[in-house]
Amino acid sequence: MIRVIIENENNELHTGLPRPMDYLAAELGSIGITKPISEITLEKDSPYKIRLSSDKVFGQAVLERIAPYDNLAELNRLCCQLYKGHDDTFKAEIINESNANCIQDLRSLFGTEIPVDKNKFVIHAQLDFEPKYLYPSRCVVEKALTIPHEDFMRISVAPMKPDTIIAKFADKMFYDHSDDTEHCLLLIDRDNGNGILVQSEGSEYAKQVQFIPKAQMLYDNYRQEHAKEVKFYCPLRVVYDIDYEDNEVYPEDAAVFYNNIKYALAEFEEPEEKARGLMHWYHNSGDGVDDKVWSAKMDVEVYDEELVGVIRTEIVGELTDDEMRTFKDYITGQLADGAGESFEQRPIGTPGSDILVSFWNSDDNWQLIREDEFDGEFPEPDEDMDEDFSM
Repeated sequence: MIRVIIENENNELHTGLPRPMDYLAAELGSIGITKPISEITLEKDSPYKIRLSSDKVFGQAVLERIAPYDNLAELNRLCCQLYKGHDDTFKAEIINESNANCIQDLRSLFGTEIPVDKNKFVIHAQLDFEPKYLYPSRCVVEKALTIPHEDFMRISVAPMKPDTIIAKFADKMFYDHSDDTEHCLLLIDRDNGNGILVQSEGSEYAKQVQFIPKAQMLYDNYRQEHAKEVKFYCPLRVVYDIDYEDNEVYPEDAAVFYNNIKYALAEFEEPEEKARGLMHWYHNSGDGVDDKVWSAKMDVEVYDEELVGVIRTEIVGELTDDEMRTFKDYITGQLADGAGESFEQRPIGTPGSDILVSFWNSDDNWQLIREDEFDGEFPEPDEDMDEDFSM
């Protein structure tokens, strides 16, 4: 609607209004302007050289009515308000027949606020203008990556610029003629969960791109629906919470405390752990473990009449040997120094005496064993045992 050219220290920005405020701020930042948009006035002696133009009749009418003290943020909000609704000629007639001489006056002509019906379903999407056809492509997400908001905005406002994130995963993006499939990178905004689907065709910039609203929710739903449960077993150490030398409870005797411990684990779980359990705290966002292991939760089970610890996981696909090692290292750390250490310090009430439960101990026979390799025993590790499956 309105074209904007802004100069700052020999750097020049060409953009158009209306523009999402976040996008506009990111664009201004790209030429070194960090001042709030509301403080960038449209006066001629502004520290930034600002040129405004429009090829729309009502856009030209707007530019004739703005005041020197109006600012860029107000102009952008006005453009958002006028972008849709009545036809351009009608809006221009209203402006030209008015006595408006500033942006606030112009907004008042059409109502100061954009009406929003909170009972209506709202979708944030990019709509193509007068498309010749609608033909969705089959897109396979080869990699989903959650990135900081500032990185997301940088790519959003300039998808055709080379970017290090896109370059890093360029080899994962290509078109497969054999099955007419686009293989893509899904970038997810860490702050709001929206996404950008990118197919760079091996380049360092987004040759093909589409905004995906609520991408994080869509991706999480996919992982939950396609994940399969895989259990990992570990020895438990149960002791009575009394100052007595012989206070350990043998696994076969500890089975009677199954329900007490299950209840305690449910109470111990933090609200943010409800969906992914211990994986909520996994920090290597976007690696193979984070992609494939949807959730990992502490549990107990009576196996051959003995109480054992269980890490119940939901996994999409198969972990590689390196990913399995990384996952086991992470869970071992959580059981030894993280959630496990915190849980073992909480007395659990039983009819006889309080008990303390440890999911990890320093004994040589402590292991985290996948269910298809577990036979009810935790043998001492063999030096020749595959390191990928023993800890």
